[in-house]
Amino acid sequence: MKLVDLFENKIIDLWHLGQEAAVNNDYKKAIILMKQSYNNEDLQWNDYVSATIAFLLNDKQSFEKYLGKKPNYNEKTIERLCKNWGKPYKTAY
Repeated sequence: MKLVDLFENKIIDLWHLGQEAAVNNDYKKAIILMKQSYNNEDLQWNDYVSATIAFLLNDKQSFEKYLGKKPNYNEKTIERLCKNWGKPYKTAY
């Protein structure tokens, strides 16, 4: 396995651990893990991470920076979080 693949796997693993924490309403832990999943090579991914963290922080102003920002392969998920603003991540996701 190449070093790049190991790095990308780590990012995805951290993201999924963060999602698991968020689903279990441990937003503090989720945010710590999700922040570690930023990827300098993928700005769309970083926008998705930032939007999700803003959702968990209930920071609508920051969240709206990423709403409708194109292109983003996670656009549907960002829109779903917006439609379910104020609900637990487990429900909104």
